[in-house]
Amino acid sequence: MKHFYLNSLSQKIISTDNGRTLAKLDEIILDKNNGKILAFLVSNFFLFIRNRKLILPQDLVRWTDKIYVDEEESLSNPDDIVRLKDTYSSFQNILDLTVYTKSNMHLGAVIDFSLCDIELSLSSIIIKKSKSLPKHVPNYLEINKQEIIRITSEKIIVKDLPIALPQEEKEEDINLVLEPNF
Repeated sequence: MKHFYLNSLSQKIISTDNGRTLAKLDEIILDKNNGKILAFLVSNFFLFIRNRKLILPQDLVRWTDKIYVDEEESLSNPDDIVRLKDTYSSFQNILDLTVYTKSNMHLGAVIDFSLCDIELSLSSIIIKKSKSLPKHVPNYLEINKQEIIRITSEKIIVKDLPIALPQEEKEEDINLVLEPNF
C-alpha cells in the first residue's frame, strides 16, 4: 500500500498488545542514499510534556490508517539508538527540495512523497512544476523512485524526462507519472 507523507503525519501509533494509543507520528526519517525508512519519529504527551521517541522499521507490525507496534517498548529514546543519533540530529525532510533533471532542467519543488509499506521505503516524489516548464506540462508531476538519481541536502536529481510533448495534446490528457524502466 502506498502512503503519502502529508497524510501520514499525526497517524496514531497503536499497541497490538492492548489496542492502546501510544503516540502520534511526527516525522518519517529517510536514508537519502537508498530511500529506506530509518525510523518513525513519534511523540506522546504526559502531563503536558512532549516526549519524543523513535520506532525502528523492524518494530512495525502493520501500517494501515494507523501504525501498529507490538508493545510500548518498541518506542525508543532517540539518544539510545547510536547508529541513528547523527542522522536524527541532522535530519532534513525532502519536502520543498528543488528537483532538477540530470541535464540541469529545473522541474519544480517537492510538495509530498509516497512511501511503500511493504518495502518501507520511498516510492515516489510529488513535485509542483516550475513556471519555466512549458504550459502543456501538468502542474504536478509524480516521479517514481527508479527515476531518482541522487538526493542531497539542497536538491534532488532525477533522470531526464520526456517533457517535449506534441503541442496538440491537451494538458488533461498528459500523464507524466514515470514508470520503472524494466
